[in-house]
Amino acid sequence: MEPHLPNKWNSLHFEINWQGSLLKIDVYKDTFQVSVLGDAITFINHNEIYHVAANSKIEIPISIEVNVED
Repeated sequence: MEPHLPNKWNSLHFEINWQGSLLKIDVYKDTFQVSVLGDAITFINHNEIYHVAANSKIEIPISIEVNVED
């Protein structure tokens, strides 16, 4: 997971069902949040492994600047 927004966007919010859990993803210019409704998950962002406990959330800074065309 390596989210980046187009320059004109302020945020992006979406939900997905993944491995039996509902994930709510909120992407902003400098951070993104992953909220889990269901079982714990593990994912990789920029070669770092993150664990999100069941029914909780994590906020991760977006540290690498990438220009995304609008």
